[in-house]
Amino acid sequence: MIQTLVNTLYAKEAKLTKTLHAIDLLRGMGYKARFAEGEDKTPYLLISIKQQIYSKSFYDKDGSRFYIFAVDAHPRANYTQPIYFFNSPDDGMGRQLDMVMHKNPNIGKNDSPIKLSWDFDGKQYQMIAKANGELAALMDMYPQADYGIYMQSRSGMPLISEISSSLMAEIKKNNFSKEKAVAFVLRFSQKAFTYKTDFDAYGFERPFFAEQTILLPYSDCEDRATLLSHLYREIFGYDSVGLHYPGHMSLAVAYEGKGADYYNIDGQKYYVTDGTYFYAPPGVSQPSFKGAKAGFVLTK
Repeated sequence: MIQTLVNTLYAKEAKLTKTLHAIDLLRGMGYKARFAEGEDKTPYLLISIKQQIYSKSFYDKDGSRFYIFAVDAHPRANYTQPIYFFNSPDDGMGRQLDMVMHKNPNIGKNDSPIKLSWDFDGKQYQMIAKANGELAALMDMYPQADYGIYMQSRSGMPLISEISSSLMAEIKKNNFSKEKAVAFVLRFSQKAFTYKTDFDAYGFERPFFAEQTILLPYSDCEDRATLLSHLYREIFGYDSVGLHYPGHMSLAVAYEGKGADYYNIDGQKYYVTDGTYFYAPPGVSQPSFKGAKAGFVLTK
């Protein structure tokens, strides 16, 4: 937003002027931002970010980690040349930028219908969801971040709520048991979307927010896990944790279910629900990850 604003208001000004205005605005909003120059005198704005950002250079300065941004480049753009900090009295002031979107962003709407179809217990299902293209454009600007950011964010909740309501309507209509309802939502994540790895589909690693899995044509394991965590919370109120294995991401959901594969966390069984192990029911892991140690990714 700040990039767009300064490039619009100061379109005819030099990059240095735009950068200084961006830093002033960020500081005025209460964020910890600093000014630096590269060896070639290119101006950069540096922002202290609460979470870890990947594939992006940073500098640790005065007890804070600052990531490098340029006012005229995509936020994911990386810079590797040495930089030189300029000191000012306000350098130590402000808070870190929190990359988690704790509520739905207040942006414009550009709704378009998306048809989703899947099968369960020999029956075909489908729904039409109204997806906001403006939200997809905003999320496309996010730098690659830790998985927890995507699982903990509450952006796009109108779309998630709409899909959750449609799934719950089918659950009630078919009088599914609790366990069958969990399996029904899992099958939705497994079959309503087209699987491709990020590198095959987009050319680089890019975890999705839950609604991006619905908005974009392809998704992979961590994207399905994030979507599932939101759906289980919205539909049933179930807690879940992301399961991070080497080269794979899955989800485990806390409920009174069945299945051989689960993780015991604080005395509660979290059953594996793998969004890319097609047709696998809850409580069943992919064979290569059965019994494997996983890193837990918090979803709240």
